Amino acid sequence: MSAIRPIGFLCLILALSSLAAEPPAFVWIEGEQPAKVTGITPKMSGWGHKEFLSEDQWLHVSVDAAAVEKEVPPEGALLEYAFSAPKAANYEVWTRIGFEFVRSVFDWRIDGGDWATAKPTDLTTDCMEMDFWCEVAWLKVGERQLAQGAHKLEIRLPKTKDDKGKTARILFALDAICLTAGEFSPNSRFKPHDEGRTAKDDEAAKTVFELPEPKAPDARSSVSLKGLWEVCRHDEQLPREVAVPIADFPKTPHWRAIEVPGDKNKLRPDLELAHRLWYRTRVRVPESCAGRSFFVVFPENNLNTTVYVNGVLCGFDKNPFARVQIDVTKGVKPGINELWVGIRDAYYGYSTNPNDPMKLRRTFNYPLSITSRGFQDLAYPVWNHAQSGILVTPEFVVAGPAYVSDVFCKPSVAKKELALEVTVSNPTAREVAGEVVCQAVNAKTGEAEKTFAPKPFALAAGAAQTLAIAEPWANPRLWWPDEPNLYLLRATVKVGGKSVDVSDTRFGFREWGWQGRDFTLNGIPWHLWGDCFRADTPQQWLDFYRKTHQRMMRFWGTRWQGMPPHEALAFFDENGVIVRRSGILDGEAIGYWAIERDPDLKKLYNSEIKMQLMENWRDQVVAQVKGERNHPSIMIWSIENEWLYINCINLYGSLMDQFEAEVKRVADAVMAADPTRPVMNDGGGAHKNNQMPVAGDHYVTGPYHEYPALAYDPNTKGGGRGRWEWDQKRPRFIGEDFYITGNNPEFAYFGGEEA
Repeated sequence: MSAIRPIGFLCLILALSSLAAEPPAFVWIEGEQPAKVTGITPKMSGWGHKEFLSEDQWLHVSVDAAAVEKEVPPEGALLEYAFSAPKAANYEVWTRIGFEFVRSVFDWRIDGGDWATAKPTDLTTDCMEMDFWCEVAWLKVGERQLAQGAHKLEIRLPKTKDDKGKTARILFALDAICLTAGEFSPNSRFKPHDEGRTAKDDEAAKTVFELPEPKAPDARSSVSLKGLWEVCRHDEQLPREVAVPIADFPKTPHWRAIEVPGDKNKLRPDLELAHRLWYRTRVRVPESCAGRSFFVVFPENNLNTTVYVNGVLCGFDKNPFARVQIDVTKGVKPGINELWVGIRDAYYGYSTNPNDPMKLRRTFNYPLSITSRGFQDLAYPVWNHAQSGILVTPEFVVAGPAYVSDVFCKPSVAKKELALEVTVSNPTAREVAGEVVCQAVNAKTGEAEKTFAPKPFALAAGAAQTLAIAEPWANPRLWWPDEPNLYLLRATVKVGGKSVDVSDTRFGFREWGWQGRDFTLNGIPWHLWGDCFRADTPQQWLDFYRKTHQRMMRFWGTRWQGMPPHEALAFFDENGVIVRRSGILDGEAIGYWAIERDPDLKKLYNSEIKMQLMENWRDQVVAQVKGERNHPSIMIWSIENEWLYINCINLYGSLMDQFEAEVKRVADAVMAADPTRPVMNDGGGAHKNNQMPVAGDHYVTGPYHEYPALAYDPNTKGGGRGRWEWDQKRPRFIGEDFYITGNNPEFAYFGGEEA
């Protein structure tokens, strides 16, 4: 795919701005102001987000089938609108109507001409949710050549039959009609000459983030991109391939302000049903940074991310809720740079069929709350995670011409060794050769306690290389819960003997193990227990955690105590909190269709189970792991919650061997990305054949009358759902147990009448 040249791109923006400032001649008709109505009695009102409507109301018709049969004349109901064309021209005719896919068919004509039909399946654009299953959107119904002067437009609501041959109801709503002598660009409730801009929109258009001057030739500098950005929707009539960069731009973008970071669905409710959109801002780069490299870090977006700088495509990442780092060197120049971030939102996480783009398109008007209900046909692990956009503050970074783009620290207490995977990137247009020198620096004192021998590299233009480095380290300060020592892995890139890039990556020297039935920390058996306590502040939570002598917590989801993952994990690292880190695939409420119901996809994947979801889940959780694997507090990766334990076995017991095989493939991919920790599923044991490194069980508590004897028994079949049994040859992690609510007289088994 070719990228637009920066100068041409900026000229395009200016041209689009000019178009927005000079709209074509147009006619605007309020739907709730017909000149005449026959055969029906419409209501003129608004509800829900009525501020999304022109003049806060629309014409609304809802007549059940019995009333249609009795009250509507055979020729149907008729709405008439008088208008005057400002000049002779060919006019596009657009209607802003309600009720996606379920609205009644309607006919329209001008000046008594031939009737044209608009079907409920005709695709709209600029769709907005006014209320639950109540949308308003623009639909182009056709074009007409008109003379200057007076005209009459008619809309007919015919009597029709349903698929059973019976009289159908009439459901119709009309907010406005717009006729334009030229191309119309739908823009919410606003007329073509009115962009609807506010003072905040103008402020966002002036925002320029300032990248500070680096303090030294090899030092990095960064700027937080938290603040007021611009956003515009870029609707896709028929969705194409999802896991690819967005390759086109809106012809006439209508930019509005939006705060970054945040869920666009909450920040801008008018964008809930805008599923493809562009964010835009500007960054000023000092002249002294010419010849250096640049990248942008997005800690968390949803669903996928496309990045352009000055019109140059710089990168793409398909994975939601995982750290994304995109090199933007080829697009950046000294001075002001325009950064565009394309987002496909969570709705693009629904299942797609390459032969039927309407399969995905039919989900685009789902109310937001529907996405958290059961049996969603999803291809990405985003059930109950509809929050979308740039969700955590991004950062714009300047580095050296060749720089370290990733570090993975792999300490071994048993070997008294620190192994490293250091990735060096060369985004320049020339070959670069040099060496990397690594040091382990005490995070408190700033003293280098370990220095590695230089590691040479040679990179072609635009290439990257991962260097494997390992050296003995006899006496590091170990990370323990009661003494959480931390280090910075300082990587210095040298070219021609001169330092060109210095970066720091925080880590802790600790080693998690799993031997027989035990987990170990730094070679010591480590037994775990945790509570589901919640608190008002992180410190209150920590005080309770320590007071009750807990030895583990579960970090599940995309926030903890209001903190995004990288901040929460840093808190746990610093305070010695041991973490079971969970992925986002959650089967507790059977949120997913686990089987494949699409015949085309069954044939494509040669599988009865949902392979689209399995493959995208694998990629997402591996990306999450790579972004978090240097945090010493994480002791195990829990890659799913009750996917096997509920979502699969409750309904598809005969397919469990296939489901378990796919979970094992995901587990293997995670272990390949991070071999320093074990992996588990939350519920489902170690699978029927005990193939997982850890038996992750849920709800192993037996019948109360079997206690206290059962408390001293391994209860190997507990939580096994008749399929899984702990073989006692691997650790058992009971992820959830003893779920209780309400009044429970059976507690008398434990405490008599006082219970």
